[in-house]
Amino acid sequence: MTWLEEMRDCIIRYVKHYKIQVTVGCVFAFLGVMLGAYFLTKDEAVQVTSDFVKLENIGYENENHNPLQQDQYEDVNSVVKKYYEGLTENSDFVNSYDDISVYTKLGRYEGTYVVFVKYQMNIPGIYTKAPGLETLYVYEDAKHSLCISTELNTEQQKELVEAVVVHNDVQTLFTQVQEEYQEAIASDALLEEALQDLQNAYNKAEN
Repeated sequence: MTWLEEMRDCIIRYVKHYKIQVTVGCVFAFLGVMLGAYFLTKDEAVQVTSDFVKLENIGYENENHNPLQQDQYEDVNSVVKKYYEGLTENSDFVNSYDDISVYTKLGRYEGTYVVFVKYQMNIPGIYTKAPGLETLYVYEDAKHSLCISTELNTEQQKELVEAVVVHNDVQTLFTQVQEEYQEAIASDALLEEALQDLQNAYNKAEN
């Protein structure tokens, strides 16, 4: 069984068992989301629970007051890169996530961020890397440690992401990654075939 066939079977089993939902705000992201979801356990998709009061970031919904910033917060960059390193540990499906760029919008409260992660995914046996963009919710817990939520587990999180994903600077980033993705699959028939095969498997599992 090839790595692609094994990957497809794993995805089908996972989707049937957990009924994966694609994160709001992910463009391309098909293979990136599927791989990320597959390698995470449900315990690792952390839900925000807070019993302490935080100050609100006034104007976070306004693009002018809350512009998209690249690699602005070193602590956020660090936790995000560790997350992607964890996805590739003992993985037969992804060699690495390269050229990671972390774009942030402030969340509603201090210590919360909507994060858009741009990367190049290195798939075994395929020369061309797959451009991807994933949306993460990063927040500071009661001990002031940064945590990542890979799923939008509450209505508050969904509303927060929806409030900023419509900003022009975010849409520009989405368009850029989508264009890079289209260029990548147009240049490498093996990459296009692999992604199409996985998408068909995902669609079949959903139905």
